[in-house]
Amino acid sequence: MKNAKKIVVIALAMIMALCTFTACGSDEPADLSDQTLQVFSGAGLAEPVQEIADTFKEQTGCEVEIVFGPTGQLITQIQTSESGDLLIAGAVDEIAAMDEEEITATHEMVKHIPVLIVQAGNPKNVASIKDLAELEVMLADPEVTPIGKIAVKVFENAGIMDTIDVVANTTTAPLALTAVAEGNADATIVWKENASKNDKVEIVDLEEMAKYIKVVPAVELSYSTNEDARIAFVEFMTGEEGMAIWAKYGYEAVE
Repeated sequence: MKNAKKIVVIALAMIMALCTFTACGSDEPADLSDQTLQVFSGAGLAEPVQEIADTFKEQTGCEVEIVFGPTGQLITQIQTSESGDLLIAGAVDEIAAMDEEEITATHEMVKHIPVLIVQAGNPKNVASIKDLAELEVMLADPEVTPIGKIAVKVFENAGIMDTIDVVANTTTAPLALTAVAEGNADATIVWKENASKNDKVEIVDLEEMAKYIKVVPAVELSYSTNEDARIAFVEFMTGEEGMAIWAKYGYEAVE
């Protein structure tokens, strides 16, 4: 009898989870028009995250308020305000700055692939990381951005951190890319998706960059006051339709 009751409880829990995003007994998404989600997202993820949020709102009526910025600054903002439903970080490593009690669940979604970019035509003939020695390099700020931390590690591992000419640090990866595109620096390291749509730069394909690939997580926050909407948004973002949007912007799903 106890086993039978246990099975019933598990079954009910599964049904409730399925009903969060879709209305029970229907293929239509649940009506969440009376709810508002507060989402914090890495600035480099802006395009896919915004489209996912807009599509989710169209289907459920749920408002999604998004704050974009460097992951480090977003975590500070979350901790200071003790608010927020979800954090979409630039890399799993970044959430180590959060306390365990601030996180209720973590979902690894897509790969964040760092690449070396140069001006279109590769005028400096860069064929390896070491070729950057003594060139002008733009960095995303390593204090607050995951890609900036990766860039520093790449240069240190290649033994050229002390020889490259760091022109400046930018607050986001897209700004670093723009600096190279406009001729204000010879090279930078950004995320692959940042570079894919800019014809003024090109990616230098290097096998040595593969070991620096990161994973983008969705982090459910304990400060959340909108459980149904939060769970529904995560299910949508990591489901078939959400993953198709990620793929549209050049992200690869985590296997």
